[in-house]
Amino acid sequence: MRRLPQQLAAATGQIWQERWEAAGLNQPGRAVADLADGDPKWRSRLARAAGIALAMRMIQPTEDAFRATNPPQYTEKFLALSRDPLLEEFRSRLQRRPVSADGRKSAIRHLCRALTVYGIALADLTPGALVHYANAHPGCGIAAAWPLLRDMGVLPAGV
Repeated sequence: MRRLPQQLAAATGQIWQERWEAAGLNQPGRAVADLADGDPKWRSRLARAAGIALAMRMIQPTEDAFRATNPPQYTEKFLALSRDPLLEEFRSRLQRRPVSADGRKSAIRHLCRALTVYGIALADLTPGALVHYANAHPGCGIAAAWPLLRDMGVLPAGV
């Protein structure tokens, strides 16, 4: 984890978000692993460190930046670090839904990614944000989350 802040320290900015952006890491196709100068070991370590930084909400990536960084085991890190009771309730209820294991995994993975990219908690998710994410990621499976989020009161009943 230390290597990521060291790499970002060279970029201008007062906070990590500003440095992330100044390093060009919110640009399409630019991955944090590019900071490793081709060293495969450091590429992997920087991707893992970025996943932790994103899950800790130190940095809010764009959708392109998240996709380019592709942090390993991100969903598990996000769930562990968020400690969001509403998100835990969602995950628990999702396990009881008549959805395939792959469908459940995809729904929670993309929900965590959407919350990260939009910089919000589950309680702040809007129908518009969910539709925007689904349109940007066709076939991602986040649509399976809609009825459950409505049943939980996260999304209004009339939508």
